Amino acid sequence: MQSMGHALAAVLVMLAPALAGAEGLDWVAKDGRGTLVVAGGSDALPLHVCRVDLGSGVVVPGKFWTGGDRGGECRVAAGGKEQGYANFEMLVEAADTEAVYRWVPGHAMGYPQNSVIGGGAADGQRLLVCAAVDKSDGSVHPGYMQDDNCIYGRDGAQAVAENYLVLATNDPEVTRTEEAQPALQGFDPGSILGGKGVAAFCARKADACVATLPANF
Repeated sequence: MQSMGHALAAVLVMLAPALAGAEGLDWVAKDGRGTLVVAGGSDALPLHVCRVDLGSGVVVPGKFWTGGDRGGECRVAAGGKEQGYANFEMLVEAADTEAVYRWVPGHAMGYPQNSVIGGGAADGQRLLVCAAVDKSDGSVHPGYMQDDNCIYGRDGAQAVAENYLVLATNDPEVTRTEEAQPALQGFDPGSILGGKGVAAFCARKADACVATLPANF
């Protein structure tokens, strides 16, 4: 019995790093487990964060939903249009995690420290996870930051938003930025947080949205 106890202890020691990595935020296969990170949509049809590997080192963040028309696809903006993919990863939060995430308003490529890097472009540019604020109706759509804007898909087309929210996390296991890119002087985060669509989205999780990250984040 003692030898079995030693063997079990050795197995647990070997598994410890893997178990630790399963906490906090994590990218998992679409049939994986965890609490989905809400990143827009409506109460009736919330949108979540996903990403698709397009090959040749190109990984593009996008959005998906779990029901209704085209539910279960990761829809990403690439090549001037929005396309859906059946094979993808989704961003989840472990139920017992102490790590947290925050959505922070941004404009003109501004982003906070610890912003989540969700993918990469063909030229090697990092693609940060963002949630675009659509000009037409104020709705919020997950996408990625590139060329000073948040790029996202809607109704089959690729769209661009100059106002957005950036996803940041204090989980060290997630690939994230070490630096911050300050927003333009005079930028007012409240102008984004006060929008009807953004306010409804942020209300779904306590403290999910902040004007700026706290110093100890």
